[in-house]
Amino acid sequence: MLIRTISLLLLLVTVNISYAQDAFTPDKERVGDVSSSETGQFNHKIMVIIPEYHIRRQLSEPGEEENSEPAKREMPDPAGETEIIKRLSEKGFKIVDRSQVSRIRYNDQVKSAINGDTDLAAKIGLEHGAEIIIIGEAFSETGGPVMGGLMSCRARVEARAIRTDTGEIIAVNSTYGTGLDIA
Repeated sequence: MLIRTISLLLLLVTVNISYAQDAFTPDKERVGDVSSSETGQFNHKIMVIIPEYHIRRQLSEPGEEENSEPAKREMPDPAGETEIIKRLSEKGFKIVDRSQVSRIRYNDQVKSAINGDTDLAAKIGLEHGAEIIIIGEAFSETGGPVMGGLMSCRARVEARAIRTDTGEIIAVNSTYGTGLDIA
């Protein structure tokens, strides 16, 4: 279910980025294809930063108040980020190396960029040689046990695609999904 949800987000973001490729090309060059005809690769590099957090609420005993502070765990290999990179790579986009992203994924600058500082997001992308940065957050949360030993979970992914040369937001989307699995 989560992969299907992420796929819908990716489809919209990828389509918008594909159309936005034309905006990078000066008018005199707009006649040609936006990809290299020899390699099928797009000429522009994309950076993807989608930190993912798993939220686990402490289950309370009957008659007790629910714990107001859920445990929030950073995921070392975010599924949403991985899926977006996979899909963009399959479409021929150049991607900033994941090892570069993993060093900054959970730092304060990235958190500020995710929280709306578009200029900072563009700066982060430029520092890593990207012409487009896709930045956002993903959350998953365990809902608790349900019938027959199954566990419920829900997830949400939010992302924005930003041109690093102008700070222009070229695509925005969010989506969520739920699912059940064996505990």
